[in-house]
Amino acid sequence: MKRLMAMLMLSLMLAAPAWAGRVLPQDMDMAVIKSAQYPEIVLTPEGFSWLKFLTLGWLDKAQSFQMTAAVKVRNQKNLFVTHGNLPRFAGEAVAVRRNNSNQITEIWVLTEPEKEIFRQRALQREQLQRQYGQ
Repeated sequence: MKRLMAMLMLSLMLAAPAWAGRVLPQDMDMAVIKSAQYPEIVLTPEGFSWLKFLTLGWLDKAQSFQMTAAVKVRNQKNLFVTHGNLPRFAGEAVAVRRNNSNQITEIWVLTEPEKEIFRQRALQREQLQRQYGQ
């Protein structure tokens, strides 16, 4: 009985990370990777008409950014990948975090549900902008 209980507890502990989906930080911006060759990445709003509202103008057209030496890249399965793998994500929507020097410190390749979350944020910002005339 004790052995069965121990195995049950162990299986629950190992399965817990699978139940906990990833949560995107609120302070990230969304863009699409046009190209990437470390230390430079080119981001664009292409393919998302609502992206201009979400980025508040920081990304009106394709723009080149520098990545920090310690840039963290997560794929759609929430696994860390090296920045050398970024070229294979060209055309993918990503969430990025920038530091005070406007360098990219974090990149999350987005899943379809996460893209929808960003789209909803953009719609909310657009509604607020219309409501308050800003």
